[in-house]
Amino acid sequence: MLRARGLAACLSAVGLLACAGDVQVQSDPAHDWSHSTTWGWLPLEAEALLPDPPLRAALADAVEQQLAAHGLARGASPDLYVVCRVRVEPEQVLRTETPAEQFVPSLHGGAPSFVVLASRQVLIRYERVALTIEISDARTRQAVWRGHEEERVRGAFLPHAARSVASLLAHLPKSSAARALIARIGRPGYAPSTSAPSRTTSTPPTSTSAIPADG
Repeated sequence: MLRARGLAACLSAVGLLACAGDVQVQSDPAHDWSHSTTWGWLPLEAEALLPDPPLRAALADAVEQQLAAHGLARGASPDLYVVCRVRVEPEQVLRTETPAEQFVPSLHGGAPSFVVLASRQVLIRYERVALTIEISDARTRQAVWRGHEEERVRGAFLPHAARSVASLLAHLPKSSAARALIARIGRPGYAPSTSAPSRTTSTPPTSTSAIPADG
């Protein structure tokens, strides 16, 4: 099984790029991102597996979309290996809520009116989430980038998975292909190609997840 080395050892010369709230991003300044164009999933150790297929699939899709936006494509012999870890801890909070005042007028002349305040206890469910995305050089097996975010969401984390992945990978350096495309778009008179794409046949890719199943 392929495994990234300990982050502390691999990123000995790491620069802290961003720390906004509970988001922390680290990157190896010695890594040359201009040569990184493809990526693949790095299998996780068994204790880090996530037994939640919907969340695993949502994270995998979000990671693939964000990496594609950075000019990185899935490849059989990737330049980079990606691993995604998530820890979800349920939490329940019992709160006392008091609705707006209700005025009850008297139906009898001279009798006092009443203001009714009815408090109630409400059980609110949260999930505390720690999401980590780590990228390693496929040749050296050393970690070159790491993003970590912790947050507390009301209800389930699943609807927020794509947003969390995007907030982390927004700090990832763009590949040379992505920078070249951005430069072309910024030039006066740029227009996307309207020619029909050539037809090719390929074997459908096997399904993968941000947190692969054991084995």
